[in-house]
Amino acid sequence: MTKSIVGISALTGAVLLATSAVSQAASKPAPIVNYQILRDRTVIQVHKNGSYTKTVTRIVQPLTTEGVQSSSQIAVAYPANFATAKVLYAYTETKSGKKLNVVPSAIFDQSAHSALTAPFLSDGKIQSLIFPAVHPGDVLHIKYQLTFAHPYLPGIYAAALVLSPSIPIKNATLELSVPQGMHVYANIRGPWTVKKSRQTVTITGSYQGAIFPPLGSAAISQYAPMAVVTTSADWKDLAKAYSKAAQPATTLTPTIKTVAHQAAQGATGVAAVQNIYRWMQKNIQTISVNYRSAGFVPPAASETLAKKLGDSNASATLLCALLQAENIKAVPALMSQSPRFVPYPGVDPFAFSHFMVYVPAYGLYLDPHDRHAAINSVPIMDAGRPVLLTGADAKLTTTPGPDLNSVQYAMTDTMKLARSGELSGRSRQVAQGWRAAEKRAVLGDKVGRRLINAVEASFYQQGNFGTISHFQIENRDDINKPIAVTYHFKKFGVLDGGSKGAMLIPSDHLIAGALAPFVDQSKRAVPTVTKPQRIQYTLHLQLPLSMSPEFMPQGEKISTPIGDYAVTYTIKNHVLTVQKSLALKSFVVNPADYHYLHTLAIKALQNSHQVLLLKKAKLSS
Repeated sequence: MTKSIVGISALTGAVLLATSAVSQAASKPAPIVNYQILRDRTVIQVHKNGSYTKTVTRIVQPLTTEGVQSSSQIAVAYPANFATAKVLYAYTETKSGKKLNVVPSAIFDQSAHSALTAPFLSDGKIQSLIFPAVHPGDVLHIKYQLTFAHPYLPGIYAAALVLSPSIPIKNATLELSVPQGMHVYANIRGPWTVKKSRQTVTITGSYQGAIFPPLGSAAISQYAPMAVVTTSADWKDLAKAYSKAAQPATTLTPTIKTVAHQAAQGATGVAAVQNIYRWMQKNIQTISVNYRSAGFVPPAASETLAKKLGDSNASATLLCALLQAENIKAVPALMSQSPRFVPYPGVDPFAFSHFMVYVPAYGLYLDPHDRHAAINSVPIMDAGRPVLLTGADAKLTTTPGPDLNSVQYAMTDTMKLARSGELSGRSRQVAQGWRAAEKRAVLGDKVGRRLINAVEASFYQQGNFGTISHFQIENRDDINKPIAVTYHFKKFGVLDGGSKGAMLIPSDHLIAGALAPFVDQSKRAVPTVTKPQRIQYTLHLQLPLSMSPEFMPQGEKISTPIGDYAVTYTIKNHVLTVQKSLALKSFVVNPADYHYLHTLAIKALQNSHQVLLLKKAKLSS
């Protein structure tokens, strides 16, 4: 008996990831290509009864040992509750032309992780296939067929294909055929060939990739050649299809009404939204699922409430129901947390992998998955992304980014330097917006031990000798207020002795750390992702009365289209004051503007290693 299997999603790079080292600089030799795709053909046939089949043919050639490891095993999740799979053939073709079939014992079936973690959320299955006796230069052939009883969302049939810049592909085809009476659309970005008849659309292309995007790059769906075949021309159709599928899950039960009233704590309007949102964050655990294996239809809100557990779809449905119970309109919103800030070229449910809640009356985007997000601050993983609002006023829009008129992180160090070389003082850090949510996540346990450990680890990893004490945390539990952390410290042996003492000017490492990923490369060939924010650092350093600076470092002020950086050094009454600021303005920096980001990073790194040379001050007569 032939066992079933499903294959990798076409060319997204999500499964067949090249394992070569990431190229660290544009001047370095081109990275080694570990495998190439000779053919990838996906054909979707929609049937009159609403079911459809997806037939995939793929030919892959590993070129290196690493390529063998990454391409000789295929594993994919699919929804076993409304889909079946059948392998038509799978074999290794050796360099000598010998054909080695995949045997049934080389196919492994198991439940998806989300199905094991929360079986009531998913009937997902994962099937893995291992090709036999694969060596560099061999060719792997597979053809399989998936049969779906119905689409993921009512009336929406679609598929997308992205050409990864690191995977050469000689021939890629995406085809969608529909019965008479249905419409079919082709949407492309990049060099594709499109053929369209009344009921069938076929998109073909190729790509000779040879670059590996470095860390901090945008998702390939942001910029790489991409094609979408779909039966819908408008994103509103997808929003309406989701609303239709999810509507039964939003039924208000007496229990939901009771919990909503208790969670609101007697408040109305935006205060009620705040209280109910906070109740969700504290009481409902959210787990991640793969919607290719779980589907998009949420469980009933009452079921999620009873289990206190759900994926982002289930949590969004429950939060909408609780708000609706208090007569506050709210709708689920579909988005993706990948670093992609442009919409897909065409309508596809899998453009989205995460759910939020939108409250139209107050323009609020709420993500109950983030347990520390304030009501008026979108988590950074959700900010600036394309988002599809459902409900009566469905539309594709963009989630808001951080408020750049506000300082997300401010740090003030007040220190005193003794002639002995001991440096003592106090550090105060204030975070708000998405930075506050990150800080609260680090706090962890009730007494903030995780944060203390993190501060201490950073202190000693920087080569310091000394102590940290007197931790104080303000507004820890009120997530709608900035959080402040204050502590005292002592550092020993700061001065290098002699008649003149040399010391590194204490630095915050916040600004330099935010820009550290962009120091090594002066150029990038793909868009780079940053986190828009404003950071400020202030140092007040009391010097010994008997010592003064030999010279003062020079300040810097740089303004660019993507961000600004400034540092000043002043001294008055034996107090050295250093002020640094960084403002990053964009989520995505295009290759043509990357040099600005690199320049900011270099300047911040240089100013985090400034040396202060002290000499004995002349005593006045």
